[in-house]
Amino acid sequence: MLPCVPAMMKGVSQGCRDVVAFTLAKHFRQEKNLPESASFRPFSRMIFSANEIPKSPDRSYAYYRRWCIVPFPNIFRPGENEDKKILQWITQEEELSGLLNFSVNGLKRLHHQQRFTEPEPVKKALDDYMKFNDTVEAFIQECCRNVAK
Repeated sequence: MLPCVPAMMKGVSQGCRDVVAFTLAKHFRQEKNLPESASFRPFSRMIFSANEIPKSPDRSYAYYRRWCIVPFPNIFRPGENEDKKILQWITQEEELSGLLNFSVNGLKRLHHQQRFTEPEPVKKALDDYMKFNDTVEAFIQECCRNVAK
């Protein structure tokens, strides 16, 4: 199961609490959109897309460790930097073979490390979110220094 939420609203959102609830719950009770209610154990990763990440009142380590913010820095505009033949290019046998090899190497790395590799842009995006979400902590990190006596 991979629930994809198309957009998160700006500001503090109920979604922040939902993320924590969904990732902590052992069972959920679904009562909407079904003839009968059903109980299930979540086994998914939630994907959100947003132009701006909403603030959250939760500033705990437990909250932040649930997030993996993947920045997408490129902007594609029709007529400027679009590649109209990209589907033909990426579906060539040689490209598909390369993608398969890339995926197999990633799977081997995952098995070896027992966790996903976090690239620097992902680490920086989470750090930026933490600073955005807690301006006091951001001030301390950026403007103060620890002076040992």
